[in-house]
Amino acid sequence: MKVLESGKFKVYVYDERGQPHHLAHCHILWEGKETVVVLPALKVLAGEPLPKAGRELLNEHLGEIIEVWDLLNTRNK
Repeated sequence: MKVLESGKFKVYVYDERGQPHHLAHCHILWEGKETVVVLPALKVLAGEPLPKAGRELLNEHLGEIIEVWDLLNTRNK
């Protein structure tokens, strides 16, 4: 599910039916690149280094992103 889009950045949180996530995270995509970021610490879990503007966007919308992650992944429990 796309949580937000700003400029070149798109932020997604996924629902893995039948396989609940064990670590809260989101995916941020830009210019053909992708980074998986742990929530709420914003630590890079996988992918490209996160640009400063991308980190600022995640930090600015952190509550909203976590809320969507909780909603999607609570249903799987």
